[in-house]
Amino acid sequence: MLIGMPTLSAADVDVWEDRERYDRIMHVSAQRVRESLDAIRSFHTDHPDAVCSVSCGKDSVVLVHLCTMADPSIPIVFVATIRKDGYAYDSKPTFAVRDKFLRTHPNCEYDEIPVVATNPKRGEVGYEEHCVDPHAEHQDVLGQAVKAPVINGVRASESAARRMSMRVHGISTERSCRPIIRWSASQVFSFLAEHNLPVHPAY
Repeated sequence: MLIGMPTLSAADVDVWEDRERYDRIMHVSAQRVRESLDAIRSFHTDHPDAVCSVSCGKDSVVLVHLCTMADPSIPIVFVATIRKDGYAYDSKPTFAVRDKFLRTHPNCEYDEIPVVATNPKRGEVGYEEHCVDPHAEHQDVLGQAVKAPVINGVRASESAARRMSMRVHGISTERSCRPIIRWSASQVFSFLAEHNLPVHPAY
């Protein structure tokens, strides 16, 4: 279910609805879903303090829904990057996805952790200089906010480094579980459509 935003035209919505018809037909196999659920349950058994980290992007919405299917007691954590004045860098549609998911999953254990940015963001003074500075320190917002083992929505098809990590470590490492690491983008969109989950309009 695509979340609306002012920049989406009627033609954009028509194209989305046309593509979504195919997403609803192309079901994710029960075996692929079961593999992900088993990975979540196994990791949570080994790491009772594990949390599910979400960003409200397409992959993390699939991830958090799988976590609620596997074990609703797994805490869901959204780390929001903010400025010192409290301004949230995440877009309004991001929070709209969050709000829609929470309305349809009222029993999930949700927590939001704000972290103040220490580096300039895109569009801010000093951003370009910071990006090219070989000595600049880069802030690990998630690592700063969450010390517990993490269940995340990393997928191998998104980068060569992630594919190599999957080949070496499989679904889980010592401190992280990537239950949808073997999923394709098509499977992600199919799962979102099948379960009527909110989709960020950036997609």
